[in-house]
Order: sequence, then C-alpha cells, then structure tokens
Amino acid sequence: MISQLSHTLILLIASIIFAVAPADSEPVSRLINHHPGGAATSEIIEPDTAFSRPVATLPSSALPHFTAGATLFYTRWVARPAKQPALEGLGPLFNALSCEQCHRNDGRGRPPKDNLTEAEVTGTVVKFPLGSQNYGLQLQDRAVRGLKPEGQLQRRILSKEEFYADGQKVVLFYPSWAITSFEIAPPPQSYSVRTAPAIFGLGLLEAIPEQRLHSLADPDDQNNDGISGRLGIGRFGWRAKQTSLLQQTAHALINDMGISSDLYPSAFGDCTINQKKCHMLAGTGLEADTKFLQTVTDYVANLGPPPRSGEPENFKAGQSLFHSLNCHGCHTPSHKTGEHRLTWLSGHKIWPYTDLLLHDMGDGLADGGGREWRTPPLWGLGRHKAVNGNSFYLHDGRALTLEQALLWHGGEAESSRENFKKLSASERTALIDFLESL
Repeated sequence: MISQLSHTLILLIASIIFAVAPADSEPVSRLINHHPGGAATSEIIEPDTAFSRPVATLPSSALPHFTAGATLFYTRWVARPAKQPALEGLGPLFNALSCEQCHRNDGRGRPPKDNLTEAEVTGTVVKFPLGSQNYGLQLQDRAVRGLKPEGQLQRRILSKEEFYADGQKVVLFYPSWAITSFEIAPPPQSYSVRTAPAIFGLGLLEAIPEQRLHSLADPDDQNNDGISGRLGIGRFGWRAKQTSLLQQTAHALINDMGISSDLYPSAFGDCTINQKKCHMLAGTGLEADTKFLQTVTDYVANLGPPPRSGEPENFKAGQSLFHSLNCHGCHTPSHKTGEHRLTWLSGHKIWPYTDLLLHDMGDGLADGGGREWRTPPLWGLGRHKAVNGNSFYLHDGRALTLEQALLWHGGEAESSRENFKKLSASERTALIDFLESL
C-alpha cells in the first residue's frame, strides 16, 4: 500500500481533477456531431486533462472507485522490501515505475531521444513477437538493484522525400532501431517497437458488440474495395491480441513493470529460464491482487473521450474528402455500444473512427511482427500535443505530423494515400483540419 500522507494528497488532487460532469442536456443531433462518446463524452477542465476525465454518465456513487483507480494508476511501484508502506513488487526487470509513466496524462508515450546513452521512461517498448529464450516477450531496459537491464533501445532518424501531384515536396522521417548494451546474448533481430497509445474511451470500445466487428470484417475483400480487414485475437493493443481491458491491464503490469496478478501469476515477470539472477531476486505471491487489477481496469474503462476541437460545421469540406478518399473504409466513424458490465457505458452512439480490425499497412510500416496493424481510433487526435507535449503518430511515433502519418499509409490504404497526394494544397489542409478537429 502507499503511505497515508501520499494517499490523502493524491485522493484530494484526483477528486478535484476527476469531478463528475453533469449529464449533457444538449439535443441528440448535437451530441453526435460534437461529442464522440455521445452522452458519455467527458468534460474538459484544462487542456492537459482532456484524456483524464471520466465519462459524463459515470454515476456519483462510482466516483470514489474511479478516484481510487486513478491513485493506483499514477502511483509508482517499488521493489521489495520497501522502507515504508508502498506498492511493492516492482521488477526484477521493468520498463516503467507506474502506468502513468508510459501513458502520460492518460495519453501517448513517445519515442526515445536519438543516440540515447541512459535509460529513460518514454512509453516505447520492444516486443519480440516470436519470443526469445533469453529475453522473453519484451525487452526491459530497467532493473532493480543488483540486476542489469536487458538492453537499451537506440534510435537513429533517417528520411526520404515524397512529392505531391502539384510538385510540392514533403520529407518523411523514419527510425533505424538498434538494441545496445544487451545482457546474456545478442537479442533476436526480428522485433517490433511500439509506443504506448492513449487510453481514454477504451471502455466504450469494449462495449461495441462482437457481431458489429464481424459485420465489418472482410478478410477476402468480397466487396472489391481493396480493403480486407480481419478480426484479431482481441480488440486491444497495436495488433489486437488482448481480448479484454482486464487482460490488457494485466498484460501491461507483468511486462512493463514485472507485476504479477491472477491472470499472469509469475512473480518474476518476463524473465526467462536463462535469467537465473532475475529469478533469485523475484518475490513470491501475487503483487497485484484481484481488487487492485479490477480497480485499475475500471479506471481505464471509465475514461471518457473528450469533445471535438472547434465546431464540426467548419470542417465539412475535410470530412467530405475523408469519405471520398475511402479513409472510412478502415476508420469506421460510428458504432452503437451494447451491454457492458459498467451499465453507464451501454447504449451510446459513439464516433471513435475505427473498425478495431487488422489491416495490411504495407512494407513501409512492417516490422518483426508483420504488416498488419489494428486500426487506431482517431477521436481526440487533435489534443495529443496539449495533453502530452508532443504529437508523435503511428505505432512507433515516427510521424511528427498528421500529414506525415497519412503518407506512411500503404498496403490496403495505398489507394487512399495516392489519391491524397493528388489533392490540391487547400484540399490537403482541409482534410488535416478535419482530422485535428476530432
């Protein structure tokens, strides 16, 4: 547990930040246009808390539970034994001390700085899709005292040029990754670098009925539109491998912080049989009990999507281009939530702009995990800089602007990208303005 003083301060701050907004009384047509989460859309108090507010439908009786989840999400873990009451059980190997270190202000992580010489918490991790007998499923770049980190991720930026039909040039940047200062043996050459996504609105995405996703899937492209999205194992994570928010939370705890739970009970986290010292330093028993895991999961589930930036009426031209380029073929604008264990998340018309399916994005975005990526939601797209102090886009944060992100699209989105390149400068601006308004 955390110290009583720290606990009291965090609860006080959280109660101010996360106060429940009154139910929205605007007409339904207005909610659909301006409120991505329908009546569950959150209220913004300050720009940097846009992703940290609860859904507007959260009942007042559930606020203490939400605040408790926020406390746990932001509190840092320590290794055993702690000198004072704290969240014990960190490591032995880990990437972050708390959930919030990867998801700053409940938003995105960022890529590491170029030519990094010391470990820093960025919210970017290395996954080994095929696993490693020496390093497990993920590279941990930090360790408890007495143990060395598994290695460090370094980034070198390369660039290439693209040209629009009107002759205008744009420079695209992309990373060249390297794992250095590694332990035991050279790590696998096939790996996937991923930046932590924003976590608001996930409860509403969880509430989308499974049959809705089945109706959108077209793995054999039977409608001949060039888009062949398919269902993943689940609907969460960059490659849709986590089936529920509970599993996603437990998976992050065990791999990012070495915290065991009912779903992943190994007290030594992602350590392999070849990492004997890691096993020696591991604790025993569950470090995150059932109540802890559920409380953090519920906190994430109850984070609401913020309202759109600006008035939707001002972005109709960009919205029209979005559809004419068939961007909506993957970024499905709206869904209706079904039944959810948190009943206040049920029955909402929401506008996340995703089909939650896997799509082939071409060689340009391929890595050791393949060419397929789950369609990321676009809601809140224009608020990342205010929340996180950066606007890195795509799975590894390579794109510094939405324009660059669009030009990296390939595979099933290649036709949309090429047609985007044929637009006039004013049309390209209109499309970007529309995306930023989401």
